[in-house]
Amino acid sequence: MAILLLASVLRFYKLADVPSGFFCDEAVQANQAYSLSQTGRDLYGEPWPILINCYHKFFQEGLNEYVMALVFRFREMDIFGARSVSALAGVLSALGAYLIVRQLWGWAPALAAAGLVAVSPWQLPLSRVAFHGTMVCAVLTFALYFFYVGLKRPGFLVFCAAMMGLGPHTYSILKLFVPLLALALFIFYRRELLSVWQDRWGRGCIYASVFVFVLLAWPMYFLSVWGPGNLRFKEISILSQDYPGLSFWRAFQLHISPDFLFISGDSNPRHHSGFGGQIFWALLPVLIFSVFEALRRKNREGILFSVLFFEGFIPVCMTMAEIEGIALRSISAAPFVELVAAYGFLRLYEILRERKIFPHPWFVGLGVLIGINAAALVGHYFTVYPTKSQEFFQYGVGEAVEYGRTHQEEYDRIYLTHEAWEGDTLLVFFTKVNPADYQKTRSKGKFFYCTPDTAACLAQPGKNLYILTPREAFPDRIKEYQGHKVMVLEPGDLEADHIKHLVLDARKALSFVVCEKPKEGTTDPIL
Repeated sequence: MAILLLASVLRFYKLADVPSGFFCDEAVQANQAYSLSQTGRDLYGEPWPILINCYHKFFQEGLNEYVMALVFRFREMDIFGARSVSALAGVLSALGAYLIVRQLWGWAPALAAAGLVAVSPWQLPLSRVAFHGTMVCAVLTFALYFFYVGLKRPGFLVFCAAMMGLGPHTYSILKLFVPLLALALFIFYRRELLSVWQDRWGRGCIYASVFVFVLLAWPMYFLSVWGPGNLRFKEISILSQDYPGLSFWRAFQLHISPDFLFISGDSNPRHHSGFGGQIFWALLPVLIFSVFEALRRKNREGILFSVLFFEGFIPVCMTMAEIEGIALRSISAAPFVELVAAYGFLRLYEILRERKIFPHPWFVGLGVLIGINAAALVGHYFTVYPTKSQEFFQYGVGEAVEYGRTHQEEYDRIYLTHEAWEGDTLLVFFTKVNPADYQKTRSKGKFFYCTPDTAACLAQPGKNLYILTPREAFPDRIKEYQGHKVMVLEPGDLEADHIKHLVLDARKALSFVVCEKPKEGTTDPIL
């Protein structure tokens, strides 16, 4: 209970504030989920879609949105509610790790596994954002748990099949990884499965499991082959490159490299806090020892979890990922880190006891090293990362829109510049438009998203407010807004000499300037 409480606190504490802002990929999920919760249709009027329309560019798996829709049935659409689905999945992932290891090796290594998941530098940051893929670890761990229970009580194989069938609905990488997982489980446990098959009740459970898996997974595979389910994959697939095999190998080398796993991690602040690698460096000797012992003793579970860890990188290597490691696309490898480590802890304890060496000092030392890693990560995440994440989570748009909502009577129109990435999606989220009305009119009230034709927005009559990005606030671009009131979202790289009298507040992101006409004989606007 204490470890689950720790996992919950680390995932729900300041959930709406850290990361700072709300990225458009989060907003598109929340918008669709809210529309489904209120109308039973997505924002484009499609009733109960299997695939979710994202930006009219591609379609994504919908399980995240449907779970989020349940949340929005009981609370208003907001950042906390949108991210709470990922946070809850992160807590369930810790519980799933505990249940698996408890089933295999006992309560002590199970507590260690759950504790490592609670503070995992790979899973923790991704448990606090509303991205696709954040439910992967929970789905995989519970699929494994139900499988191990099902070997003794075959009825639970149906629940294992259900988890695997739901897997492709959480994130596209599981369309490939779930069959790999099923194949590995069959190879490693074929004798046990054959024993289950020979029993009449067990055979019925296997038939039921196959039926449940096909029932749940088939629509996603069908739409991926004969529908729009693979549009995003086609954009990033290595199959379109001249040497896909070479690209795959380079990506695989990159993702299993010490730099990605233990030193630097994912360079994208949306996926990683920027502190250390994807795995605590203090776990490196434990993981090496665990794999060595599993091979030496031919421990089936230890070898299986090691194999699944490396298999988890196969889907990401099928995409253009040979330049930098991608934590989110390789999330299918993450849940096996703690399972491998748990076996290492178990074997270390057994060896020390066999040699009549008091084991407690060794584990206290390891605990201190891991604790230092964890404390440093948590401290960095909640102190340094909030400021660092602002730029990458479009911080300021929500604050600017909230100002516009509370001062609507002062303006005829409020424009968000096209420089704000997928700004229309952000406006739908922060203006909290009625989904039923939006499906018919596409109206956001007084809020508008500028097209690249800035002149068309500026030509609109009346008293208007223009919300700009820092790139547009430099002298050579801000001239376009002479005579208009503008709001700059965030400081970015602005310097005082560039825009005088512009007060920048990175936390409140409410910075105003009226661009007057330039003085006679000059070209620079007076600010």
